[in-house]
Order: sequence, then C-alpha cells, then structure tokens
Amino acid sequence: MVTNAIGSTLSGPGYLMKGLKLLSHKRIRLFAIVPVLINILLFVWLTTLAVNGFDSAMAWMDGWLNGWPAWIQWFFDFLSWLLWAAFVVLLLIVYAYTFTLFSNLIGTPFYGLLAERVQEVLTGRVDERGMTFKRATEIAISAIKRTFTMLAYTLPRTIGIGLAALVLLFTPLGFVGSIISFLWGAWSLSLEYLDYTSDNNEQSFPALLEECRQQRNRCLGFGASALAATSIPVLNIVVAPAAVAAGTAMWVDNFGSEQRE
Repeated sequence: MVTNAIGSTLSGPGYLMKGLKLLSHKRIRLFAIVPVLINILLFVWLTTLAVNGFDSAMAWMDGWLNGWPAWIQWFFDFLSWLLWAAFVVLLLIVYAYTFTLFSNLIGTPFYGLLAERVQEVLTGRVDERGMTFKRATEIAISAIKRTFTMLAYTLPRTIGIGLAALVLLFTPLGFVGSIISFLWGAWSLSLEYLDYTSDNNEQSFPALLEECRQQRNRCLGFGASALAATSIPVLNIVVAPAAVAAGTAMWVDNFGSEQRE
C-alpha cells in the first residue's frame, strides 16, 4: 500500500512533463499560443510594475537621506543591495500565487478549448459537433461559469487557511502553517487543472471532488509540481497551459469513469 501511495504521488510530476510535451503537438500548438501570449504580457506587466514601484521607493528614500551624514548614506547604499535581494526572493514567492491566479482567471476561456483539443488528441475521439465557433463559445462560457463554482469552494478555505497560517507564523509552529498552505495550494491547483476536462465531459464539480479525494496522493503530487513550477519566472509562462494539458491526460487515464461508460 505504501508503494502504491508513493507511486501515485510521483505520477503527478510525470503528468506535468507530459503536458509540456503535448503543447508542441501540431494539433494542440495553436490552442496553447494564445494563453502563452497572455501570460507573457501578464508577466512583463507585473514584473515591470513591481520593479518600477520598488525602484521609485528606493529613489525616494535616497533623496530623503540627501544631506544626512555620509556614513548614513553609505549604510543605505549597502542596505539597498540587501533590500533588492529580499525583493527578488519576495517576488518569486508572490509569483507562485498571484501570477497563477491572474493567469488562470484571464486564460479560463482558452483553457477549456485547450483541454478539449488535448482530449481529442489523447483519445482519438473527435466530438461529432466539431469545433465550430458556436461550440468554442459554449466551451469558453461553460469554463467561465465553472470557475465561479471552483471559487465558491476554494476562496473561503484559502482565506481561512491563510489566516490560520498567519497566526501560526508568530508561534513555534510557524512551519506547520507553511506546510498546510503549500498542501492546500497543491490541492487547489490540481482541482483547477483537472476541472477543465471534467467540465467539458459534463462531470459535476462534486463528482470530480469525490474522485480527487479517492486519488488524493496523485492529485497532491500533480498540484505540488505545478505550484513549484509557477514560482520560477519565465517557466511560469508556460506552466498553466502545460498543467491544463497534464490535467487532461490525468483525467483521461484515471478519472471520469461514469462519463466514459
């Protein structure tokens, strides 16, 4: 049983790698380009906003210290390097959460279409309705609606876990809050990236949630690898589309038995 649990957990990162490879498939590539372009623009905008804001704050501080004793200005010049280093570390942590949040919210209509095409490639079964403009619109609108269902589940729990982790941060059990936050982030991302294919196959969110609970280790392994990858600048640009493709592959292999019958 222990071996099976470990194997299920380790299969998650494997699916993320499979998702990255799937993006280069000739029938999938076009559906991945738009989300990637959106992520590039978002990455450049958020990075520029953060760097310019911090640089302006440092310039204001330098001007405010003008006229102070030379040793204070020297100390501030030295400290500014440390502050920049701390800023970079903080930026990486923020990217892991905020970039994924904005990216997924903006890219939701396209991710539903991407999941649909990936499933066609993996199964060889093409929807008899075809990918018409009407069908594409239906998938996009359905994905947007499903996002609100997902938020109704994740948002209250995210706030509660975040507050609990913040309280624990000021106690000797601070590391426990960090671990719980990471596990919840992994679980949430796993649900999100599986949900596009689940929705396309008309599987209800409660049904998906129940299947994920039955395969908790696999879901946590997949979500943890996606969460870790989103903290890496540049790589996080393609992580979301790759995770959608990976979630589709994982759903096809392990989920939605009732929908496939």
